[in-house]
Amino acid sequence: MSQNKFAKAMKKSNIPSSISTDVRHLDRGSKHIGGYFQQDVSRKLKQIALDENTTIQALLGEAIAMLLESRNETVNKNL
Repeated sequence: MSQNKFAKAMKKSNIPSSISTDVRHLDRGSKHIGGYFQQDVSRKLKQIALDENTTIQALLGEAIAMLLESRNETVNKNL
């Protein structure tokens, strides 16, 4: 499977290594899941990500894992 353009761009970017960009999953047929939320929600997620030195994607993966677990669904811990 060929690597998508976003994954290639992320690997070439000058993002500091202290910021998690984890693009490994982009090469494995991952699908985008998105939604529209109020600006306040976006700001809060960004701040939490900064405070915890992680990414919004990692935070959303954690939230999705918690949602699936609460419904007794099988969860891949590497969301």
